[in-house]
Amino acid sequence: MPGLRDEAEALAKALEFGICDVDEVIAWSDAQILREESPLVVLYDVSLACNRYPQDVADMLRQSAGTPDKANVGRLLVTLLDGELKRDAGRASLIASTLYHMALAEEADALGQATFNASTTWSVAIGVGKPKA
Repeated sequence: MPGLRDEAEALAKALEFGICDVDEVIAWSDAQILREESPLVVLYDVSLACNRYPQDVADMLRQSAGTPDKANVGRLLVTLLDGELKRDAGRASLIASTLYHMALAEEADALGQATFNASTTWSVAIGVGKPKA
């Protein structure tokens, strides 16, 4: 389940950056449990993680089997950032900070390959552009 492992890692990073919260990750886990024929045990652990600290839930997500694909995780994380910016432009500063930290950590290699216009997301995040309608 490499796709699931990549999603879990992207959500773990999103929790650490403050881009999503534990309830959103629990909802994702619940959806995976309902979708999969034989869900991973870690999904049940995450599903029951309400009232846990974000870092604890991130650690649970990282217990998924396999090694995440760094480029795919970067694309997924940038997609999460883009969605968050579209939902709440008031979080632009946090999103800009996250993109900056990703670039420093060389996790943003996938920016140019993402399915949306990353330069527009960046310029909106730093207050130079306007969000797409």
